[in-house]
Amino acid sequence: MFKNRQLGNSSESGGILLGSYRGNHIEVIDATLPGKKDIRRKNEFIRIDKHHQIYAEKLWRKSEGKITYIGEWHTHPTNTPSPSPIDIAEWNKKLPNRNMILCIQGISDLALFVSNYNNKSKEIKKLEVL
Repeated sequence: MFKNRQLGNSSESGGILLGSYRGNHIEVIDATLPGKKDIRRKNEFIRIDKHHQIYAEKLWRKSEGKITYIGEWHTHPTNTPSPSPIDIAEWNKKLPNRNMILCIQGISDLALFVSNYNNKSKEIKKLEVL
């Protein structure tokens, strides 16, 4: 993610996070990078390239179902990123009904969030980066 941060006039990048659930913990193991068909603009990333799904399915099969889709990441052209209203709306609309990790890579900082799913409602909480 750090290598894809938005420097100068570059476009947003993004991808999916892959990993496993271990009790109350979520372990991030891998992430996809932007594909050729993804839409990348200064303030927008739309993941549509099929390589994200293909890679996720490959890891899922290879791990016998232990490695799965656990979240999303994208960049923002600011030093200390925070989710935009569009980010929050998209996360609430598109993420599955389970706990997920959400990352926004800024120019200098990484912001981490968890989408907690309890009793049919989602709550986005910021996590502290150590």
